[in-house]
Amino acid sequence: MRRIAKTPYKVLDAPDICDDFYLNLVDWSSQNVLAVGLNRSVYVWSACTSQVSRLCEVDDDNKVTSVAWSNKGNHVAVGSDEGITEVWDVNKN
Repeated sequence: MRRIAKTPYKVLDAPDICDDFYLNLVDWSSQNVLAVGLNRSVYVWSACTSQVSRLCEVDDDNKVTSVAWSNKGNHVAVGSDEGITEVWDVNKN
């Protein structure tokens, strides 16, 4: 029987994350990469390499409201509060 660890394996800082129940600001891909929407930017963190990079940024006077990975985990959709959706190829940035 496996037990759940009482200490975290990894802690990631998420400054400027919006505390809103209706937003979808975090999504984990099938490629083991985490996407996080923080204010106007989307960051990706690879669980395999522990590298963090900024994927994109929305316009001024706008903010990221959702992130969602494709099934294969190589594209991420980014939604904004202006109703615009962009699809990003993470490998090509």
